[in-house]
Amino acid sequence: MGLSFSKTRSTENLRYEEMASVTPVLADSGTPASSSRRALAAGGVLAGLPRKSANMSRKIVPQSADTWSAVRAHIHNPGDDARVSKLIAMLQTLHRGSPSFRSRLQKVAMEGGVTITVADMNKMPHAFTHPGKRRIHLSAEIATDTQGHAARSLPALAVEISNLCRRDEFETVNNHFRNRRIGIAHAARLKEAAEYGSVSDMVRYFSEAREMLEQIGFGNPSQWYARVGAYGDVRAAYPTLNDYLRVAISSGHTAGYERQFSNIAAQMADRADSPVSSAERAAD
Repeated sequence: MGLSFSKTRSTENLRYEEMASVTPVLADSGTPASSSRRALAAGGVLAGLPRKSANMSRKIVPQSADTWSAVRAHIHNPGDDARVSKLIAMLQTLHRGSPSFRSRLQKVAMEGGVTITVADMNKMPHAFTHPGKRRIHLSAEIATDTQGHAARSLPALAVEISNLCRRDEFETVNNHFRNRRIGIAHAARLKEAAEYGSVSDMVRYFSEAREMLEQIGFGNPSQWYARVGAYGDVRAAYPTLNDYLRVAISSGHTAGYERQFSNIAAQMADRADSPVSSAERAAD
C-alpha cells in the first residue's frame, strides 16, 4: 500500500504518557486501497467508552486577513532552527489553501499552541507528538527534504498537528487502559482509530490545497494518504478504517502501540507490588 512504518521499535524508550502517536510516513505508491465499503467509523470503535467531554465552549478564531498572524504567534521554534522556520513558512501556504487545516491550526492556537523541534538522533520515530508538552518532533531525515526524494516534511508535520488536535481522544484510550477497562490489543486498535481521523484530515488538506501544494513541491498524493482517480478527482487511499487497520496491523505499526501498552501494564504491575503500594492499601 506504500506505507512505511520504520523505526517504530524505538518508541519503547519514550514515556508512554507523553506520546500520543507515532505516525506512519507514506512512501510513493500509486496502489489503491481496498474498495470495501464496510465502513467502521472511528466513533464506532470508541462507542461504549465513557469519554472525556470535548470542550465545545471553546470558540474557533474567526477567519480574517489576520488569521495567520493570530495562529503563527502560537507556533514556537525555541531553537531558532532554520529547518523549523522553513516548515512554518510552508504551513502558511497550507493554511491559506485549506479551510480544514485553518480550523485545525486555530484549535491548536486556542488550546495552548505548539512547539516544533527537529531531533537529530538516529533511533527515533520519523514524527511523533508529546500532547502534554504540546510538542511535535520530526526526525532530521523527515525535516530535511532531499533533492530527488519524495518531499515529506510538510505532510509529516500536518498530520501531527491533526494528532495534537485529537489529544482528548488519545487520552480517553489511555485512561481506560490504566483503569483496566480495555486490554492491550483493544487499546492499540483504538489508538489507530483515533489516528485514522487525522489520516482523513490529510485527504481534505490535499484536496483543498492541491494546486498550492503542487507549486511548492508537495503535490505527491500518497504523502497525504490520498490518491487521484481516473478523472483527476482526489480520493482517500484508505476509504475506511478497516482498510487503514489492515495496513497498520500488517506493517507492524499497531504492534508498536501494543508494546507501549505492554510497557505501561508492566509499570502498573510493578507499582502495585511495591512495598509503598502495599502500605497504602493497608492504610486504606
